[in-house]
Amino acid sequence: MQLFCFAFAEMAPMPGEWRLFPWHASHGLHLHVHFHPQADRSTETVRVLFWNVYRGPFGWDSILHSIHKENADVIVIAEFGKKGLPPNFWSNNFPDHRYRRLLPREVAVVSKHPIHESETIHHSDRGLYHRLTLSIVEQDVALMVCDLPSRPYHQRSESIRRVSEMAALMKDQPALIVGDMNTPVDSVHFNELRHSYRNAFAVGGQGYHATWPMPLPLIAIDHLWVSRHIDVVACRIKWTVSSDHRPIVADLIISDFDHQSAK
Repeated sequence: MQLFCFAFAEMAPMPGEWRLFPWHASHGLHLHVHFHPQADRSTETVRVLFWNVYRGPFGWDSILHSIHKENADVIVIAEFGKKGLPPNFWSNNFPDHRYRRLLPREVAVVSKHPIHESETIHHSDRGLYHRLTLSIVEQDVALMVCDLPSRPYHQRSESIRRVSEMAALMKDQPALIVGDMNTPVDSVHFNELRHSYRNAFAVGGQGYHATWPMPLPLIAIDHLWVSRHIDVVACRIKWTVSSDHRPIVADLIISDFDHQSAK
């Protein structure tokens, strides 16, 4: 039986990549590998972790261990599975963090930094788009969390167009966009977003980019994008057996930004 990978027709090579680009498994596998020098984390960096944990199919012990090991400043967890978690799960496991659950989806934001604002800017069968404002290093940083449907017949171009439109409203300030978009990072549908944002792994990653499905990931459908006011020091896609998605960990530097001059 031949193994086909979807959305290759929408992909375009990005700088700094090496690829084996066959159309199906009878000729080989599509590989997406980056080679960038990795710097050690410094005290001025902000670490962001995004992970779709797929409801913790093998329990939460290994997931929590992996998250705590990274010591991230901002953690976004998708599909955490509302059933089976005790009421104080997040506050008990992250006592020194702020917490927001993004209704009605199973998405949680856990942050060492204050969360000043949080609003769902769109929710429908086309996806969840939620915007938060974090105070990081005495600066306001916009965080947009996206969770797009995984249905094969879903028209993703419209959902991603909404992501690009809402991201454009934040492009003149430090801004992050994270989420499981169920669309490969190098899809042509993200061309508009690339005008003002950079994919963190594309500019600071090293190794194999594909995030799903474990244990043999073939495509990068989990995203972390940054505006021009944020520098990417390093970005890693971690290997795991705790979910069918690999977590993204990025070390970032927030540039000095004057909100008044941007108005």
